Amino acid sequence: MRLLFSLPVFLYFLIRISFAEPVDAEVWEKQCDRNDADACFNLGLSYGPGNTPEVNHFKEFHYLEKSCIGGHALGCWYTAEAYRKGEGVRQDDHRQLEFYGLACDLELQLGCDAYAQLKQELNGAGVR
Repeated sequence: MRLLFSLPVFLYFLIRISFAEPVDAEVWEKQCDRNDADACFNLGLSYGPGNTPEVNHFKEFHYLEKSCIGGHALGCWYTAEAYRKGEGVRQDDHRQLEFYGLACDLELQLGCDAYAQLKQELNGAGVR
């Protein structure tokens, strides 16, 4: 019974997504230039893997960091992940910790969990 209910809901969203008009990256860029954190976040993700044939980690990092500065919690988490992976920026445990902390401050539990885990790892390794 649950499957019958879920299937129509799934098909509804699938059809909605299929016919949704794609948002032009130029629109996001203009909105981001006006300090719209959501637009910066979307623009950053658009440069990431799976969203464009030409992945650009430097632009991805730039816009995700800008979204974080604008108060977008997931932007902070993705920025920390970029520091962890060294994508578009040098690997840096301290900056990674800082951005996980910002995500946590913006009430993203994922950021709080990652902050606590990394803090423990760094303390265990003798890094302060």
